Amino acid sequence: MELTSEQKKDILKRFKNYDMDQAIRRNAIMRKNKQIEIVNMNITQEDQQQMKCFEKIQQICQKPKVMKELATSSYFDLINLYSQQNQKIDENNQVNKLVVNFVSDEKLFIDFLENWCQNNLDKNWRIWRNLQTSNYDSNLSYRLCYHLRNFVQHRGLPISKISGKIISVNGKESKKFDYLLNIAELSEDHQFQSKLKVRQDFFQSADNRSFMPYAMNYAVIVNSMYIYAMQLYIEAHLQEINQIKAYFSQRGLIYQSYWIDTTKRKMLKGQFINKMYPVTTLATIDKFMIGLTKEKIINVTFSPNQDDSNN
Repeated sequence: MELTSEQKKDILKRFKNYDMDQAIRRNAIMRKNKQIEIVNMNITQEDQQQMKCFEKIQQICQKPKVMKELATSSYFDLINLYSQQNQKIDENNQVNKLVVNFVSDEKLFIDFLENWCQNNLDKNWRIWRNLQTSNYDSNLSYRLCYHLRNFVQHRGLPISKISGKIISVNGKESKKFDYLLNIAELSEDHQFQSKLKVRQDFFQSADNRSFMPYAMNYAVIVNSMYIYAMQLYIEAHLQEINQIKAYFSQRGLIYQSYWIDTTKRKMLKGQFINKMYPVTTLATIDKFMIGLTKEKIINVTFSPNQDDSNN
């Protein structure tokens, strides 16, 4: 951007107390058209304190979300291979690798989630713990997949055979693969068997050997435990979040905002933005809450902030 001589004089006058390469911090907002507009914003200490309160809530919620994404990624890697009905698989190595990754990442997620809940849910920790205990006691898929990680560490591979069969869908034949549990090794692991809480001949039935039904059910259960943990946390902090929202609205801290770093030398060259740092505002909270709605953690209808061209 080429500046006129008058614009350069104005910059030199307004920032006469700054050295040429001294950092100059200014504020900017993003309009609905995605244009960045530099504005005059007076961020007070109370503003910063309110921002920090919300940022702490957001950061605490972010930690299990990251772990969930890791577990979800491993699950979809497994599902994607399983859904490729016509793919030829010559050996068990690829399947076993994906199964091991899945049960490992899901167990890591559950163990992390348990610790996160204990540290952040306060009195609601026991409520979540009761759900975890109930899922464990009532669901074979949970027990099998959860303890399969330890079986892999001490005994061997979880899948012994990939079984293929011809199926017909809408008159079109295709080959469907099935991943069969390593029953020979599983039956020798008496500690593992005792944790499953099933009769001794349970896996002798062909209907009970397929791993994928257990995996799918387990993934759904773990995700529901994550959602419930987040619901309990948000419920406990919803009043605080709403108070911060009301404060930002009253202060006019509404739009997506940034700290802008530049220098007098860059501005004279027409470079008014060097680095951008997000500022927590009402728009930040709304984006956070919309994300929770998409995850079905909360159920809220939002009215997006209207852009004010005179602001």
